[in-house]
Amino acid sequence: MGDRLHGKHVRDEKTACTTCHDSHGVQNQTHLINFNTVYVSPYNGRMAYLDLGGNRSACTLTCHGAVHNNRSY
Repeated sequence: MGDRLHGKHVRDEKTACTTCHDSHGVQNQTHLINFNTVYVSPYNGRMAYLDLGGNRSACTLTCHGAVHNNRSY
């Protein structure tokens, strides 16, 4: 499911890679995740990405007008 939603954001919605990823990486985060706070904001004071393995992950944040509270994909 992760690939499908990644494709939806990148190909269909034309979301820039830098909205979620940092080309220089982040020391304690997988997949170069480093949310751009111009477009992504915390939900209830929390902005997090969790790698669940097996091409699955979960986010807690607000983006594109939608709340993602530990939303798995």
